[in-house]
Amino acid sequence: MRLIGRLVRLLLESVAVGVAFFLAGQLGIGLNLPDTVGSPFWPPSGIALAAVVLRGWRVVPGIALAAAGLDLANFSPISWLPLVLDMTGAVVEPLTACAIARCLAAEQPLSFQSARGVLAAWIGILIGAALAMALGLAGFLLDGTMPVPNLALSAQTWWIGNMAGAAVVAPLVLAWMRSPAAPAMARRPVEALLLVGVLPLVAGIAHGGDATGAKNAIAALEVIAVPVVLAAAYRFHLHGAVTAVALTAGTSAGVGVYALSAGIDPIQLNHGLMHLQMFIAVLAATSQLIAAEIHRRSDSEARLTTALAQAKEASEAKSLFLAKMSHELRTPLNAILGFSEVIHRRSLGTDAAALEKYHGYAGDIFFSGHHLLSLINDILDIARIEGKSYRLEEEWLDVDAIVAECVGMVRGRADSAGVDIRRDGAPGVTRLHADPRALRQIVINLLGNAVKFTPPGGQVAVRVFRDEGGIAVTVRDTGSGIGADAARDLFKPFHRGPSDHSATNREGVGLGLAICRSLLDLHQGTIALDSVPGAGTTVTVRFPPARTAAPPPG
Repeated sequence: MRLIGRLVRLLLESVAVGVAFFLAGQLGIGLNLPDTVGSPFWPPSGIALAAVVLRGWRVVPGIALAAAGLDLANFSPISWLPLVLDMTGAVVEPLTACAIARCLAAEQPLSFQSARGVLAAWIGILIGAALAMALGLAGFLLDGTMPVPNLALSAQTWWIGNMAGAAVVAPLVLAWMRSPAAPAMARRPVEALLLVGVLPLVAGIAHGGDATGAKNAIAALEVIAVPVVLAAAYRFHLHGAVTAVALTAGTSAGVGVYALSAGIDPIQLNHGLMHLQMFIAVLAATSQLIAAEIHRRSDSEARLTTALAQAKEASEAKSLFLAKMSHELRTPLNAILGFSEVIHRRSLGTDAAALEKYHGYAGDIFFSGHHLLSLINDILDIARIEGKSYRLEEEWLDVDAIVAECVGMVRGRADSAGVDIRRDGAPGVTRLHADPRALRQIVINLLGNAVKFTPPGGQVAVRVFRDEGGIAVTVRDTGSGIGADAARDLFKPFHRGPSDHSATNREGVGLGLAICRSLLDLHQGTIALDSVPGAGTTVTVRFPPARTAAPPPG
């Protein structure tokens, strides 16, 4: 069934492209100038090229059948040789253009978003159109349906018409199919509407006059369209350029300074046609190159703006870091210096009561030093992780055993805070390939946070279990909880949650959860926080199944 569905989709795609190719061909034939051998531009070439770029070889049958349908509908009776060669040319043209563009600009084939991409696309279009022209003319010459004297003129108009059609229609289709929103136009909708209204008017003035032999007097009228098209490229980038060129080319049929008037020598008329084709092609190439350069500059400006914003954010983060560190480091240092000075000077005397106080001060110095060391270790850890210099020393671990060890390490702090800490669930087989120091740090940080934000009489529970082939560890508390908006910021460095239970809850610099997330990223794991204000918080860390596979024997 899946194969049948894919075949149906391929068939529908090919049919849709074929219909679009056929209708575009009918439009192109309708644009034929009187008494000439071709049209100003050949839209099917652009439809075929855009289809091949977007959908690849899958649309080739639709292009070939549509080309045959056009020949049979408009040039019947036609023999099999020109029919087959024209079909072949219709297919070879877009495939060749696309392949050449990919070779010349592999990173951006036919994107028209850079000067290199535009030039690569144009080289491919020129060569593809030449091949299509050669195959088509060969068919008519071999069949004897085209007089040899018309060969050079027919070759020129055929080639330039296909080239102009591909250069006008393909970028138009690709731009709007790949980015229907057109950001620049969305930002300036009124200006875009004015431009769409002005372009046909300007093009009508440039191409719509009756020359009647006075070509030299008004031969410069076509340049009226140039500044408007370039303004569209400048203001609306590729979308503006391709749309403006399409509107300009679409108002050029049959009249004006290039077509001259009926009754003039057909050779002169066909030369006028070639001039019109060249004008459309040059205008398309120029506007696309300008649009590509403006896009590059706009993109560079956007990246520069982003870099400046990131630099400003980094500067603010550094200032915030220094402000926090100056306070957090000064507090334990002041305690250490103050208590040690009292002991050193024996300010309280030397009796038994003073010695007892000195003993207490020594304990305060010890705990302040331990707190200071913990702060410095956190800072060094986050710096190593963000600096990509943190190296995991992985081995096979028993997660249950490490969690039990961590609970024991935090139990003294929980007892002092009046919080009951326990393990839920029976121990199981929970082998994990991870860094033991990192795993301990993750669990201790989570348990420490849970104890810190749980009021006396509350509970903290930790559980280890299998989860979709991996291993998960949850730490659940009955603390105050936190709202969803505040919870989103908890994993940012130096961000601390609310502390409304006691002064001791304000310890730390807000690095614990940030370190947990970074260490889990190194293990390809995840961390999630579920909290309800007043109902407690549950934090779940998950390690992927790849880290729980059975260890190798021995």
